[in-house]
Amino acid sequence: MNASTVQYYDSDFSYAEHAAEHASSAPPSAATSNSNVESAASEADLHPKAQSDRWDGFHSSHSAGNFFKSRRYITKCFPCILDHSPTGPRSTTTRTKCTGTTSRSSPNQNSGPQQRTRVILEIGCGSGSTCVPILNELAALDSSRTTTCSTRRILLACDSSPVAVETTKHCVAKSAKTTDFSRFGAFVSDPSLMESEATNRSLVESAVAAYRQILRGCEEEEFSSFDPGEGIADIILCVFVLSAVWPARVPRFLEQVYHATRPGGKVCFRDYGMYDVPMMRFATSSHVKVDEGVDFDGVAPRLFVRGDGTISRFFHVETVKAVFEDAGFVTEELRYATVYNDNRKTKQRLKRVFVHGLFVRPEGNS
Repeated sequence: MNASTVQYYDSDFSYAEHAAEHASSAPPSAATSNSNVESAASEADLHPKAQSDRWDGFHSSHSAGNFFKSRRYITKCFPCILDHSPTGPRSTTTRTKCTGTTSRSSPNQNSGPQQRTRVILEIGCGSGSTCVPILNELAALDSSRTTTCSTRRILLACDSSPVAVETTKHCVAKSAKTTDFSRFGAFVSDPSLMESEATNRSLVESAVAAYRQILRGCEEEEFSSFDPGEGIADIILCVFVLSAVWPARVPRFLEQVYHATRPGGKVCFRDYGMYDVPMMRFATSSHVKVDEGVDFDGVAPRLFVRGDGTISRFFHVETVKAVFEDAGFVTEELRYATVYNDNRKTKQRLKRVFVHGLFVRPEGNS
């Protein structure tokens, strides 16, 4: 069966029934249980720099990049990733031949075949488990096209962990279908850093710099200058990354995501949902006390610290909707994704719960 015809189903069981079954047995929030309960992590441990160091340690221990399974389902969950229609009126590049010289033209000028770059940006690339399958699908699309004079798609990826970025580059390089780096660039960036803490470029500035580097590598003319308010990415992937952001820093994180998204562009979101298996397995001693902010149900964010010191949060769909819309996005899709995960070795069937969302930056908003 052709991979493009495969459908992805993520409603294997009823979330409402699952939540009702487990609500009474869910681990209580550290901030609303016994006030004398110590938080599982200190403030210093939770700072983005400390968390980046923890992720460096994790990826150094799994440098082969195979700890996380390849997310081959990602383009089935979010078909817009492979959409060939770029957003916005950014100027195009006209080619006299598919491999010929280039010249600048306006969007309305019809002087021959045009190539327009569509930018996909993943935030929190980890070990490349999302980048590699996307790049492989893009390569397959290229090989099936009757002409190379069409939309050019570039994938940018970033992570707060320098080791993660290098691991992703390594995994991309060893993938037989994606050895051509002309469509890929990776860089270090942490959108959760406050403006006063940032020691280098913002997310959008770093993404633009990575994009320019790719174009130089392809010996193409420099693309037209960007309006800082117009963003750079047609598609942004936030896949299992917001759960690793301290709740008080989520507004800053999404502010940077918003500014990196082009008007009309979309953010593909997938992360851990309430009553997911890992949440139910955390011990009370793993709870992180959160003094600021509450989830939509009036309870402190469900935040836990893993054995390696990294943090993990579990979301209600209502909380995700609120934080994205507060940042200026419009909700296009939002639901719980409920998936059976069968462990063939132990014969166990696990009920995984994720939050699936698709958010749009409105046209005309700066």
